[in-house]
Amino acid sequence: MKRFILSILVVFVSSAQAWFWDDKSFNDYKNDFKERVYEVKEQKNNTAIQFKKTEKLIFDFKSLLAKSKKENVKFESLYNAWSNSQAEVKDLNIKFINLVESADMYFQEAKIKANSINDEKIKASVVKKIIISENKYINRLKNTRKGLIQLTVAIQKVKDIITFLEITSSLSALDEELNSRFSEIDTILDKSMKDFDKLFVESQGLFNE
Repeated sequence: MKRFILSILVVFVSSAQAWFWDDKSFNDYKNDFKERVYEVKEQKNNTAIQFKKTEKLIFDFKSLLAKSKKENVKFESLYNAWSNSQAEVKDLNIKFINLVESADMYFQEAKIKANSINDEKIKASVVKKIIISENKYINRLKNTRKGLIQLTVAIQKVKDIITFLEITSSLSALDEELNSRFSEIDTILDKSMKDFDKLFVESQGLFNE
């Protein structure tokens, strides 16, 4: 839109300059200006149409994958299970991170409060309890983190297989789509060739009369 307005201004300025220096009448330049504005508008419209044409895709990876899932019930079931598992793992990681942050915050605050106790015997007793609880938490944390790492490795293995199935399934859908589209084009092409051969014969006959 900015480019279009700029084009209008350029046309107007060049037309105004020419009016001051040339012998043509103002009405002549006004008409020229209208014609050039119309040309700019037409150019803008044609550019927009061309852009829309290149933007329009018949199919893409996502649409072919959706088609392959629709045609293969087992693959669709497997893919849905994989998607659900991914969502569960994502939620699991969020819960783990929130748990660790909350526990760390608690132990930090508990230690600060314990150190505020003036009685050394009471302070030592409560600090000991905090340390015992924190050590249990750290051991549990290590085991859970180890399990999450193993889960991550397992997820990557499954992801590789799912990605392979995505590609191979979409390729099968692509082959079907290409065969269908090319057959349609070839049929029209054959008909068009026959029509133009007929037109050539008829036009040549008329030309020779």
